[in-house]
Amino acid sequence: MNTMEDLKASPTIVLKFRIHKCSSYSSKFGPENIIEDKPEDQTSRWSTDSHIPPQFVMMKLEAPAIVTSITFGKYEKTHVCNVRKLQVWGGLTEEQLLLLLDGGLKNDSHAETFTLKHIVDNNPFPVRFIRLVPLQAWGSTFNISVWHVSLSGVNDPALVRRCQHTYTLYSEREALRVCLKHLRHKRYTNAYAALTRETNTRLEHPVLTQLYRACTEFEHMHNAEEILAKAAHSGLLTEYLQGQPLVPMWRQLRPPPGALPNSTPGMRGGHQLCFDSATQTIYLFGGWDGQQDLNDLWCYNISKNTWTCISPDTTLQGGPSPRSCHKVCIDPDRRQLFTLGRYVDSRMRSPDNLKSDFFLYELETGRWTQITEDTGEEGGPKIIFDHQMVMDVKNRVIFVFGGRVLTQSRWEGVSLDSASAAGLAPSDPQFSGMYRYHVATNTWTCLRPDDTHLGTAALTHGSNTSTNATATTTTTTTTTTSSRSNAIRTSRVDNIASPRQRPSSVGDTSSSSSSGPTSSGSSSSSATSAAHVLKSRVGHSMLFHPISRQLFILAGQRHKEYLTDFFTYQVDTDVVGFIGESSQSLASNGRSMTTMAGSVTTMGGMSTTQADGAALLGAGFPNKPLDVPTAGFTQKATIDPILQEIHVLSGLSKEKDKRDLVCNSFWVYSIPLNKWSCIYHNEVSGDGPDDGAEPCPRYAHQLVYDHHNKVHYMFGGNPGRHQQPKMRLDDFWALQLCRPTPQKLIKEAVFAIRKNRYEELAVQDSALALQYLQTELHQAIDHTNQEQVKEFQRLACTLFQPSQPDLCHPPPLTSQQQPPPLHIPQFDDILYSDAPPPAMDGCPPPPLIHQDQVTISHQEALMAASSSSTIACSSSNVSSMKLNCVSDSFNLLNYDGDSSSSTSGGGGSSSSMAYKDPAKEQFFAWRHHRRSELFNYLAKFFPEDMTQPKTNLEDLVPL
Repeated sequence: MNTMEDLKASPTIVLKFRIHKCSSYSSKFGPENIIEDKPEDQTSRWSTDSHIPPQFVMMKLEAPAIVTSITFGKYEKTHVCNVRKLQVWGGLTEEQLLLLLDGGLKNDSHAETFTLKHIVDNNPFPVRFIRLVPLQAWGSTFNISVWHVSLSGVNDPALVRRCQHTYTLYSEREALRVCLKHLRHKRYTNAYAALTRETNTRLEHPVLTQLYRACTEFEHMHNAEEILAKAAHSGLLTEYLQGQPLVPMWRQLRPPPGALPNSTPGMRGGHQLCFDSATQTIYLFGGWDGQQDLNDLWCYNISKNTWTCISPDTTLQGGPSPRSCHKVCIDPDRRQLFTLGRYVDSRMRSPDNLKSDFFLYELETGRWTQITEDTGEEGGPKIIFDHQMVMDVKNRVIFVFGGRVLTQSRWEGVSLDSASAAGLAPSDPQFSGMYRYHVATNTWTCLRPDDTHLGTAALTHGSNTSTNATATTTTTTTTTTSSRSNAIRTSRVDNIASPRQRPSSVGDTSSSSSSGPTSSGSSSSSATSAAHVLKSRVGHSMLFHPISRQLFILAGQRHKEYLTDFFTYQVDTDVVGFIGESSQSLASNGRSMTTMAGSVTTMGGMSTTQADGAALLGAGFPNKPLDVPTAGFTQKATIDPILQEIHVLSGLSKEKDKRDLVCNSFWVYSIPLNKWSCIYHNEVSGDGPDDGAEPCPRYAHQLVYDHHNKVHYMFGGNPGRHQQPKMRLDDFWALQLCRPTPQKLIKEAVFAIRKNRYEELAVQDSALALQYLQTELHQAIDHTNQEQVKEFQRLACTLFQPSQPDLCHPPPLTSQQQPPPLHIPQFDDILYSDAPPPAMDGCPPPPLIHQDQVTISHQEALMAASSSSTIACSSSNVSSMKLNCVSDSFNLLNYDGDSSSSTSGGGGSSSSMAYKDPAKEQFFAWRHHRRSELFNYLAKFFPEDMTQPKTNLEDLVPL
């Protein structure tokens, strides 16, 4: 059993520590206060005597341990001195510390737990000292306070000793590799070869060593191009390509030439799209065209690029009435569409018109069926709009969450006493909770009522209220167990954002005071009630992950508040997990996500972590502006369960101290990495010009995703133009996210290699350089890459300009006459005497080593440089197996370059060479430096565990 398996099998305990030292403290707020958790005691904290960094507190464990997590307790109320940004460092000594966490805390009363970095080179490492460095308080000019710190981990002595031994070996090996890197770069060939042989340490993977030789030892560097081509074919560059940013490629889908008028859907917003992956067909239903609701049904054939109107008026086939702000989901296996919900104008609301009808459409037969006249009477949601609905196709279960409940009057049928008992205000709208519909049994179940419906009842709502979604339900569960759920509470519905109008001002007179979900990585020391409820909303996004069987819910609007939370809901266990804020924690083996009970878990077996950029949406937390999407409304989201990605196209954004803004951006969220990436950002507002190259900003649009071909499709929406408030869009777009291909990457690398070769020739022979420019360099240009074209033109111009290379790189120190050290005896008679040195007492004299015995031949240096030692460099077992299986093909390469022009060994001329021509040696040093930089550029295409260390020995020298 290895150390990782032992760590997983070992129990995690709370580790005891004492305060070792601190930077400063104020009055009675000493650092010892953080050991005890007293959230009700305002004096139980460590407070610095200044807000100016550096401030720190050093904690010393009773014994070395593997510290896996840290928990920060807080005061029972928000406090201006609470930590906003912090770092956590750890190590076996107080001088040598490693960054374990770089993040921050929310300004609330809930404890937060973070996973600390505790794995290096796929092995746990122990620490004895923990250094907590608060960087900023929530009040920027206030001293910083830490209320409580708790450390958790494993302190099994046998495991800790093993991990400490492994980490010591790793540190020694990495130190040797840094030395080898320095020696090779400076062309100390004999020292490089001797250290390699003596320590049996490999600087890098043999493929990289051969690439280094191809770049630095041979005149034409053709072998470097061949190595890169084989590496791409073997899949060694895949990791780099997958890490490259996606590039959005928009394409407007126009009707084919000769198409008849009205052969495509008209302008609309608040409509619905769904995608049938089996037939590659997109279905569109309903919407609002700026004047009226629609109920036409269309289908789009992707392969033929044609729209077909299935029905201009679905009521004629017994289908739904005109509607907008409804939702549609599809069962591609059984070829069925489901639609639920709609918006009704306040002037048209009557008891008969406020029933939540639920329809089914059979794609094969073209038949509509009304499943239920009013789902509210069957234990399902009341009539709602701007909700979300997704389907678990395998189990034939539909999940509905959120949405605004429509009522005829805000006080109809509700007495003042009932409203007061329910804690309602006249302006409070009514939101719908989480519901599940089982298709096979035609039954509804209320999984989570909206927390404001139940008042205090929501605080005790347990996690055992739902049944397994796969089970067959035979009875209809009532909507709620409390009579308060029947209270009708709504405000001016027209003022909530809908496709009919832009919510420039929301008419609610009160904003929500309920706290949102806590962040990931945050957990309460006691399972607080706030973690048990779901905050219903409108205009949010909800996605179902069929593999991990959980719902992803993000953003939306409740009252005047643009929500910024991002959380998951396990459909089989009724567990809510809040995905974290921008803590930028450096966790190693899965960063924490907190469930309702405050336990640390993972999402569906995948490592769900707090990471750089983190997951929480919006402002209100220390973060860079483009780390996460801004708080928004009507954003559209899709999921790719294979790539483990969530895609979000923003809609109406709420920026701090600004009005509502229609400005689209496209984000990709990596589920395993818990990281957001901004792929596309349109700076033009909805009132700006439309250049036709990309869609104008909008909201109330619709977006679907073809996960097989990795293409998004978007139709219509509201551009939010103040001059044309009733304008809606009818444009249709395809969006494909592209990464560089291996072929494109190889072309870039070949261009860099030949550009480097050309610049060397330009210094030596202008005529030869011109010929090389017109032939080999010209062939390497990607004419679709404007940067390469401009660079080629620049290179052609510089050939005829007098210039000198920057020959500022000196030859190795071994080629220069070194002055003797000052004030140190020379002992030349001992160092260079042929007589053996005298023996020490009781010890035989050591053998005499002559100078010629130390000299290593050119061939020996090459063999040492490319040796496949038994000690692997810092790579995981999986990576090693993958890399070793392709290394044999590279070993067959035969370097038959001009040996007279090559530098010797693993990095340059041997010390036996006499530098008789300083100018020539300066040129070779200049060329070697340039080619080494070229190698560093090419090496970044390979996995990090194959390459030489990033650390430079010279950087470690104190100034």
